Amino acid sequence: MRRRVRDAAIVAAAMIIMCIYTIGRISSTVVCIGDSITFGAGVYDTRYSESYPAYLQQLLGENYRVVNLGRSGTTAQRANPCAYTRSQQYRRSHMIGADTYIIMLGTNDTKPYNWDARAYESDLRALVEKFAHRVGTENVYLLQPPKCFLNESKGEILYGIDDNIVRDEMRPIVSKMAEDMGVHYIDMYEFTENHPEYYDDGIHPNAYGNKMIAEYLYETIWK
Repeated sequence: MRRRVRDAAIVAAAMIIMCIYTIGRISSTVVCIGDSITFGAGVYDTRYSESYPAYLQQLLGENYRVVNLGRSGTTAQRANPCAYTRSQQYRRSHMIGADTYIIMLGTNDTKPYNWDARAYESDLRALVEKFAHRVGTENVYLLQPPKCFLNESKGEILYGIDDNIVRDEMRPIVSKMAEDMGVHYIDMYEFTENHPEYYDDGIHPNAYGNKMIAEYLYETIWK
């Protein structure tokens, strides 16, 4: 009995030491804010290894911790019942000791019963300001949401999302906001607009698309 207790204590001590050693090696925490695209809905069963934040973790290595705080169905607009600011992920985003925030919200805002350009701009700005206040504008990356493609089997863009709004109305709002606030701007629409192969359903990147997105962010931010 004593031997079992001793062995268990040794194992527990070893695990604690390993955790302390691992934590000690982490130099920076990157928090990814977003909707189902960030969450990894297109690779739901393998999202812990094939979402774009998961691929980004692989690229950055053990000195970084990448935290996926995407929440499916959420909007930047706060009045919406599915607003990101109402989510558990949003609450967690303020409790994690982040060094860098990557923010990509807006695809769900373009649905016809959701879209309000003025509210989107105001509420996204308020969200970005809170994160910028925590880590500084130089450590915030505001991403224009990617292109949404026609689903070939359905003959339409799924979920009521309007790619015209994403491209023509949202894009200038996000780019101007980033410029005004002094945060970094990355145009994911431009990056994805000629790559339908990044998707299976036209909205959510597949494993290949997520890998390409992660590599692009890695090259843009850290190289």
